[in-house]
Amino acid sequence: MTLMLTCLSLHAQFDKGFVRPYDNMRNAPEMMRDHIARDMANRDAKLKVLPNKKWLLDESNWWTNGFVVFKAYYDEDSHEIGLSPQLDEPTPDWDPIGVLKVRGSKISSQDGRIRYTVEQLGHYVMLVGRNAQGQPLAAYYMVSNDDFNQGGWIFRLQHVLAGNYTTANGESAVFGPRMEHYTGESYNIDPGAFISFRPEDNFTALSILYGDGRVSRGDPSHPNYDKMPGGGGAGALMGPMMWRVTPTVEGMQVNVVHDEKFVDHLPRVADGSLLTFAQSPYKDLPGRWAVASVMPLTHQILRLLPKQVLKLMRAEIYARHGDTFKDAATQRYFDAQPWYKKSGRKIILTDIERFNYALIKQVEASR
Repeated sequence: MTLMLTCLSLHAQFDKGFVRPYDNMRNAPEMMRDHIARDMANRDAKLKVLPNKKWLLDESNWWTNGFVVFKAYYDEDSHEIGLSPQLDEPTPDWDPIGVLKVRGSKISSQDGRIRYTVEQLGHYVMLVGRNAQGQPLAAYYMVSNDDFNQGGWIFRLQHVLAGNYTTANGESAVFGPRMEHYTGESYNIDPGAFISFRPEDNFTALSILYGDGRVSRGDPSHPNYDKMPGGGGAGALMGPMMWRVTPTVEGMQVNVVHDEKFVDHLPRVADGSLLTFAQSPYKDLPGRWAVASVMPLTHQILRLLPKQVLKLMRAEIYARHGDTFKDAATQRYFDAQPWYKKSGRKIILTDIERFNYALIKQVEASR
């Protein structure tokens, strides 16, 4: 009983301020694999514009930018739609949603500069804010009741960071579920335990909890042996590592915020480590940012990425089709990628790729 209470208190301490993305954590890897398979099957989907009134006024829906869930409320007297943050999550400073004005069938920002439409790309229904030139400035996913209750909405963020990463000593760190095509055997006992997150620095970095349910090996010769959580001894359940992660061109920069002693865990990550990207969760779809060819992204998720990453992410959409680049540095970067092959043919993007390319360009310009 003492051990159980200690473990619960440890998790309560680690979870403070974190958003836990799903209720049933054991089913989360399987749920995310289902998302990945469905996205791969729908990546050639055509963009459809849906009736604004049906999706925003007649139905009570939640919407998310990948970090925050909003509930839409329509005021018939003021003809305004208010979007209220749910779950007591931190709200980013940079988010143009605010209060929307309804004018007949048109929905826009209060100043009329951003027009909002409900659009569908594959199985994703989105609220998209566009400027006068029709370029997307912001995008919010509709969240179903099931996704809201189970936390599936956070998979949008996980998809962008998902993959198999390699440490300097050759061990693997998995973000998202372990996929069948991943190589490497040195995984944490609970691989892919990207179980919680907390935005930092106005959503330009994340603190995450990685590796849940780790077991102590309890070295009796250590002077602090009797001070271990769980009372000491082998077999005590230990809390997860707390990492602060920042995406980079090569992979992921990791700063270790907290780790428990006496823990036999993988990967062995030192503070300031660079996790090098090794494999995408999207089998047979090459590139570091293959997600940009698979699912529509959001402005807030993209703001997590440094500007140099956004530039390569945008170029990689065309590189996957074999396009060439006038910028010499960009061309050298892709020439060095083993998957890159020049096609010499006319490049035709999918609707998802066109949407993401335009959105990435707008976010990149706003930095």
